[in-house]
Amino acid sequence: MTTRIVFLDRAIFANSVKLEAPSFSHEWSDYPETKPHQVVERLSGCKIAISSKIPIKAPDMDLLPNLKMIAIAGTGTDHIDIEAATRKGITVANLKGYAWRAVAEHAIALSFSLARNLKSYGNAVAKGHWSDADAFCWHGGGEIRDLLNSCFAVFGRGAIGAEAGRLASLLGMNVIYAERRDAKHVRPNYVAFDEALAMADVISLHCPLIDSTQGMIDESAFAKMNRKPILINCGRGGLVNEMALVKALNEEQISGAGFDVLSKEPPDTDDPNPFLKLADLPNVIITPHVGWASGNAMQAAADMLISNINAFQAGKPENVVVV
Repeated sequence: MTTRIVFLDRAIFANSVKLEAPSFSHEWSDYPETKPHQVVERLSGCKIAISSKIPIKAPDMDLLPNLKMIAIAGTGTDHIDIEAATRKGITVANLKGYAWRAVAEHAIALSFSLARNLKSYGNAVAKGHWSDADAFCWHGGGEIRDLLNSCFAVFGRGAIGAEAGRLASLLGMNVIYAERRDAKHVRPNYVAFDEALAMADVISLHCPLIDSTQGMIDESAFAKMNRKPILINCGRGGLVNEMALVKALNEEQISGAGFDVLSKEPPDTDDPNPFLKLADLPNVIITPHVGWASGNAMQAAADMLISNINAFQAGKPENVVVV
């Protein structure tokens, strides 16, 4: 029997990325994007569903008796009801290790861009301010800071966080790794959560979005940032309370914010994210969740996605997500 495979959000990959055909007899359908109310209809009769960010929850699974695998086209799993899938015998597999270097580089790039005020100075040149200057240089774009010997605090020491820390160390920054917010004890080679906030010149977030990390950078956390750090978020938008972030920027509790993620993606146009309204500020850089999207990383993700599907069909599933 031909296996039906449906990709709910194919547009997460650029057109240049090649998705190899699975190695078994199948019927393939894909959609650029899928709204929540379209999930059940599009997955009807489907054995293997592919989703990067489209939620598939327990009520959907109840209406999809043929569904046997959810192949996540990414690492994050918070959009899939893993417990319900496990109860129903649906295998969930995600992608691991395909973009650790790409996302780490993005975090470092945002850090340097904000420290050196590249957005402000680049815009000034475009507006003709340099041409109007009397001297060979123009200093009106704000403070330029070196990151040499600064404290780079990593929150989340998985493959991406560890690589961001390694790169920062190679560039002459003093790297610390923050303990979990709710930890009762501080592990060796970690720094207590509050202490890391107080020490940091750059904070780089690489945590998964789970109950204990939801909104972990809130008004209380910002108040502990003694050194007015640059805040980088290449993890998940929900790690940061965005109203508190706006307040921290307005009150200069932090010197800048570089985000590749928001709490809702894509952001609403009718009810704009309050942080998104600050995107024009010189000390704010928001990129559209593309830290992972180098050509190499996207192709690696696509290859691993198909490999996970082939392994499942062969009865030897790989990268299985467990409760």
